[in-house]
Amino acid sequence: MSVKDIVAGPEDKQEADPLSALPTKFEPRCKVCKSNFRVIIDRLLVSGHSYVGIAQQFVNKDPHFQTSVDSLRKSVERHRKAHLNVRDAAIRDIFEQKAREAGILVETAREQIINEEALLQLAVARGTEQLTNPDSKIKYQDAIKAAELLRDKKYEEISAQMEIVNRQYNAIVQAVQKVIPKEMWPVVVNTAKAIYEGRTVTEIEPELLEPEEVRELVSTGS
Repeated sequence: MSVKDIVAGPEDKQEADPLSALPTKFEPRCKVCKSNFRVIIDRLLVSGHSYVGIAQQFVNKDPHFQTSVDSLRKSVERHRKAHLNVRDAAIRDIFEQKAREAGILVETAREQIINEEALLQLAVARGTEQLTNPDSKIKYQDAIKAAELLRDKKYEEISAQMEIVNRQYNAIVQAVQKVIPKEMWPVVVNTAKAIYEGRTVTEIEPELLEPEEVRELVSTGS
């Protein structure tokens, strides 16, 4: 994508989004605010480009950027946190939140910090935003579909986590059955129950349970 493509607005100027006219925040001490590339950098930030990538692109390309890549990266990050307009900041927040949830170190990442879930959440947010725009060409069913996909994705993630927990649970149960004598199973179960309830192990009074009772107690968690 060229610089011209990044800066260019909608082709149909008569139906331009009114929110595109949000006032610009300006801080005279901010290197990015003062630079000739302010508009482009803001656009790159809300497109999910990394701080490192932006700094590498513009270092020494502007009188205010005569510094190291790392120093410019920090300037871009400070600019993003304090000087983006409310709409752009909200978009960047979505990208960074989802990137961190995916284990990406946002401050040092070199690639775009966009993933599928972030794009879906952004689609939902933009669809909701466009409800107040009488000239919007956004199909509301598309925003609803994005919300449904986001919900399904979260359900799949929870299901996958539960699958892992169940496998870990079964592995522990099998390990206990193979390693610990049956007569000690009640002690193990009661110890686990005491720890779960926040009681100290010394308060436990082992009960003599049949193996079937032990399995039932373990499976119900009671």
